[in-house]
Order: sequence, then C-alpha cells, then structure tokens
Amino acid sequence: MKAGKCLDQKTAAAALATKGKYGVGKFGAMAASTFVVGIEGMTCEVCAGKVSKSLAGVKGVGNIKVDVEKKNATITTKPGAVLAKADATKAVKAAGYKLTSFQKRTPKTSSGQYVLSVSGMT
Repeated sequence: MKAGKCLDQKTAAAALATKGKYGVGKFGAMAASTFVVGIEGMTCEVCAGKVSKSLAGVKGVGNIKVDVEKKNATITTKPGAVLAKADATKAVKAAGYKLTSFQKRTPKTSSGQYVLSVSGMT
C-alpha cells in the first residue's frame, strides 16, 4: 500500500487488523482525534485564553483553537490519546464557562474515504 493513499472504511479496517504488528491494534488507535466543543459565556480573547489554558491541562490534549465568535473550541488530541466529555466539561467549567456540546470529528476526504495515520512501519 502506498503512503498517503486513501482507503474506504472496510479496506482500512482490514489493513489495520494486524493485531498490533505495525503499532496499531484497532482501527485508528494511533491517530489523533479532533473534537469540537461548544462553550457558553465567552465574550473576548481573554475568555478564549482562559479556556485554552484550562483545556491544555487535560491529559492527552495536543492542539487547541478557541473561536470566540463561533463560541467553540477545536481540540486535537495527541496520537493515541482519548478525550472524555467529562474531562472537557471539567476543564471548561474550571475556566468559568459551560460546555454546551461535544462532537468528535471523523477525518474523511471529499470523496467520503477515511484518512489514516499509521506509525511504526519500516
């Protein structure tokens, strides 16, 4: 399989059914995950900074982009990490705001194929 090739879900699952041979034990195990969380109460960039700082303290969080106008934050985990809704809720509440939604994004190409991140193959 060529690097960077897009696969449909069935083919991707079959390719990853290697039981850990290439550093992945299940579909998407080593990939980073992206979540979009709605946040109530933010009105300025200071608010965004508080939310970002608090979310950065959650185990496994890699990148955070807070959008005051859209009243949300896009959170990307570190590869292989899991973000629980309870942890995100707690962090947002600690910053003084309310989590209003929690959605995981599934990476797909425009053709509906899944994009995989696989590491450890030589």
